[in-house]
Amino acid sequence: MTIFKCKMCGGGLEIKEGESVVVCEYCGTKQTLPKLDDERRANMYDRANHYRRHNDFDKAAGVYEQILSEDKTDAEAYWSLVLCRYGVEYVEDPETQRRIPTIHRTQSQSIFKDTDYQSAIEYADERQRIIYESEAKSIDEIQKEILNISKNEEDYDVFICYKETDNLGNRTKDSVLAYDLYEELTEEGFRVFFSRVTLEDKLGTAYEPYIFAALNSARVMVVLGSSAENFDSVWVKNEWNRYLSLIQNGADKTLVPAYIDMDPYDLPESFAYLQAQDMSKLGSMQDMVRGIKKILVDKKEPVQEVVKETVATTVVTDNVSPLLERVWMFLKDGEWQKADEYCERVLDMEPKNAQAYIGKLMASQRMSRTSQIPEYGGKFYGIMLGDNRYFKKALLFARGDYRKTLVEYRNENIFQHALKAQRLATDKESYLKAAELFSRVKGYKKADDYKLECEKKAEQIVYDKAEEKIKIGTPKAISEAMKLLETIPDFTGSAELLKKLKEERYNQAQEKIKIGKAETLKEALKLLQTIPDFKDASSQLENLEKDIKCAERKETRKFFITVIVLIPIIIGLITVCRNIEKKQKEIAESIELENEKRITEIESNLQLAPFSRTGVAENGERYNEKWEFLSDNKVNYTKNMVTTEYEYEVVISEEGEYILKIYYSAVTVEYVLKLIDDNYVTSFQLKNTD
Repeated sequence: MTIFKCKMCGGGLEIKEGESVVVCEYCGTKQTLPKLDDERRANMYDRANHYRRHNDFDKAAGVYEQILSEDKTDAEAYWSLVLCRYGVEYVEDPETQRRIPTIHRTQSQSIFKDTDYQSAIEYADERQRIIYESEAKSIDEIQKEILNISKNEEDYDVFICYKETDNLGNRTKDSVLAYDLYEELTEEGFRVFFSRVTLEDKLGTAYEPYIFAALNSARVMVVLGSSAENFDSVWVKNEWNRYLSLIQNGADKTLVPAYIDMDPYDLPESFAYLQAQDMSKLGSMQDMVRGIKKILVDKKEPVQEVVKETVATTVVTDNVSPLLERVWMFLKDGEWQKADEYCERVLDMEPKNAQAYIGKLMASQRMSRTSQIPEYGGKFYGIMLGDNRYFKKALLFARGDYRKTLVEYRNENIFQHALKAQRLATDKESYLKAAELFSRVKGYKKADDYKLECEKKAEQIVYDKAEEKIKIGTPKAISEAMKLLETIPDFTGSAELLKKLKEERYNQAQEKIKIGKAETLKEALKLLQTIPDFKDASSQLENLEKDIKCAERKETRKFFITVIVLIPIIIGLITVCRNIEKKQKEIAESIELENEKRITEIESNLQLAPFSRTGVAENGERYNEKWEFLSDNKVNYTKNMVTTEYEYEVVISEEGEYILKIYYSAVTVEYVLKLIDDNYVTSFQLKNTD
């Protein structure tokens, strides 16, 4: 039975072998279990779940990734990564006492499209799958609510990320500096997300919808801090890490680290490639504001360029042309809802307008330029542009050059996803997955070459695994190596190595056949069964079954002859052993009776002969002690005229000595009893034990 901690409350769970679902006796949560093959794996999960329960999702995700690197079939690890990606925290409902999910890292895509969720469902058993699907449904509903709220939020120019209070609840100097920056930027006319002010009217409500909206709309984030601990605090890191992820996924955003009263080398490693601002220098605040103004102004491109880009790709009717121009304007300014509304107005007039569907696609993905369309899906390379419902309709209704443009977007999207899949590939399956993606765009750029490269790397991984199995050297490992090599017959060196292994196995079988015993013949049979197509293995297999039966009959006859000869000897030995055992038992019983008799005698002597002792206390005062033993194993102890009753007994030590034990209220005092003039009396105090 394995001891494992509840991933909800941290209480101890007793896990029986083979269990995949358990109910915590402390919080009552029915929860899924990981593969707990050993204590090390259990400890890794306990550590990762501890991080996740404390909302340190990045640290937790790192441990889950490590677990998956060792076992890519662990459904619980995939599900745990999903919880980290969506920032899921389970909190106790005060009314029902149930653990319900809250979301701290809202994503644009549905949880059901998450590749890790899909992997969790793939590798989960039936009981686990039911729970995963139920939890995913709850998370999806919460996320939809967050996204609906966030849609109604105004866009921000700047997001100020900082730590508001220290561990004692006091306001930090980071907060004071952030407020100064907020006022400076606000005076310049920028819309700034500063939680101390922005969220003050949101008390009693969840902050995530507003944080999510701000992170996605803000074109600049300033991360302020006065210590490494403040930069890496859970909620601060949660915000800037999410913002960095948006940048890494192609978002046109800028992150500016700003520090005060600390060494810049103590900044998070993620900021190593970014230009940091020292806010302790004279005029640093003005420099910061001026730099942000430059970033925001430079990012504002003329609207006409977007219109020109779009018009060049397709032809629209005069009725909807002005509406589409407004769509591109709204997209450029980041007014996603308005862009979507105008697309709907176009579709009311022209239900088959391809550009309107592209506009809806861009609005839903918060794209300001058509050049961003091939980037659809970001790091989740399993989410393809061609599967998007708006893109499907656009491609269906597009004609001429505009259709060619959309096909180019789709091909580039597949190609970029394939490149990402190739970069992230670590095993045979992931390389073959990348190869399959490249095959979808055959002839596009260098897709054909990359496909072959991925296939070769997949085969190399298989070959390397086969060599590792060979090094292990066990029959099972060798069999596994041969099966692996059979899957890559055209890989360099594979055929030669496989032939060598078969030759060795064939020779081993021949050596066992020469021995001729039934057991060795069976071993030879198993060896040859793994290479039935090698040399004359198939014909030998036909004869071996007959040879095994013949050898078994001979060995059976020999066995019975041996048994007949040995039976009298065995019976004699059994009789002798039983007699010895009987004698030993009689001796033991005799000793036990003698000891009981002697203990009874000693207790009678003690009752007839009480003993006393005079001593000197630490303070120099003399004292008198007296022990009177009674027949019911009670002893009256008198010290300085005060009598108290305690229990006593006489026992035999391992050394064979008789010991008098007196059980005082706090200690047990033991005395060795010595035989003097046919009477057992106490000679000295042996020990005191608490």
